[in-house]
Amino acid sequence: MKGKTVGWPLLCAVLCAIFLVGALTLYFKGQQEIQSLHEQIIHLENQLETAAAPVVQSGQTQEEELLADSLAQHPELIPIEAELGGTMRFYPQLTKKLNEGYVYAYGEDGHVAVDMLFHYQGQPEESLEWTLVAYDDGGGWRMAA
Repeated sequence: MKGKTVGWPLLCAVLCAIFLVGALTLYFKGQQEIQSLHEQIIHLENQLETAAAPVVQSGQTQEEELLADSLAQHPELIPIEAELGGTMRFYPQLTKKLNEGYVYAYGEDGHVAVDMLFHYQGQPEESLEWTLVAYDDGGGWRMAA
């Protein structure tokens, strides 16, 4: 009888150790994934800062006006929903060409606002294809789905 009671505590200790190792493994894998995502966010923020440097400060160029007008025709690209009966829309006067193929745009409904980075294909004088790359609705920049 004594031999059996000594075995149960040992078995429990072994099972607890196995559980603890598994839990720690999951924890560290999660921490690695969080660190990887954090590094990706920092990389994207650096790219946005670099891309924003050549923005024209003295108003919009004719090309920016064409891009802004084209983008304004696609409010469905705004990644957040309007609140309190508002209507999400772009503010074309705040649209800026960052570099070839990329545009910064601002949108809001009077209650909530969003900064957006778009990629476009085509020529401003023609039909453009727009793709949302990233946005910040107040919670920090994130990649579009």
